[in-house]
Amino acid sequence: MRGGSVYSPLAAARWLGRWSGQLRKALGAAGLILAVAGCAYTPLVYPQPVYRPNLPLRPITVKPPAVTRAGTAKQPAIPPVSGTYSFTLPASVSGFKSVQGRRQQYRLYLGAGVAGRKPFVTITVAPRLRQVTKDDPNFPITSQAQFLFHGLRAREWTGYTPAQEPFTELMLSHGGGEQLDALAVAGSRAERRAAMAILESIRWQAGAAPEPSTPGGHTETLR
Repeated sequence: MRGGSVYSPLAAARWLGRWSGQLRKALGAAGLILAVAGCAYTPLVYPQPVYRPNLPLRPITVKPPAVTRAGTAKQPAIPPVSGTYSFTLPASVSGFKSVQGRRQQYRLYLGAGVAGRKPFVTITVAPRLRQVTKDDPNFPITSQAQFLFHGLRAREWTGYTPAQEPFTELMLSHGGGEQLDALAVAGSRAERRAAMAILESIRWQAGAAPEPSTPGGHTETLR
C-alpha cells in the first residue's frame, strides 16, 4: 500500500516502458542538435594556417668521423688552448725562477732570498702537477674546497704546519694545457699579507700578452 493505492508490478513496468521511450526520443533529438552543430567551422577540427618565413631548403653536409680498422670511430683531437699565467709581486718580494723543459717554478721570498732559507710562496706551472701537501705530515690539511678563481677551476687545501704556521695550496686549471700550483706558508703577518696579494693577482690569458706591471711591483709570467 503506497499513498492509498495498491503497488502493481505490471503498472510499474508499463510506466518504466513509457519513460524509457521518452528518454530515447530526447537523446535522439540531442544527438541531432550536436550533429548539426558539428557542421559549423571550429578551429579544433580544421587545420590552421601556419605562418613561417619562406626560406630555401639546403641540405646540411655532415662529414662522418674517420673509422679505424677495428670499426670504432676516431674522434678528432682537441688542441690545448695556449695562453699565459701571470702574477704580480710586491716590491718587497724577491724571487728565483727555474725552468726544466715545460716545468717552470718561482721561489719567492719576503726581502732578499738567501741560501738555505725556505720560500714563503712557491709557484709552479707544468702540464701535469700533483698536490704538494697530499699525505705530507708537514702539511696536515684541515679544510679543502673547489671553486672558480678568476674564471679558472680551482682546488684549495689549507691548514697549519706543526710550527702553527698557516699554509694554503692553490691548484688552478683553465681546462687544457698547463696547470698552476701555488703553495704559500706564512711565518709572519707581513708574509701572510704578501702571500695573499700574490695569490689574488694570479691570472690566465688565452693567447694574450701579460698585463702591465702595477705600481709598486712587477708582473711575472709563466707560459
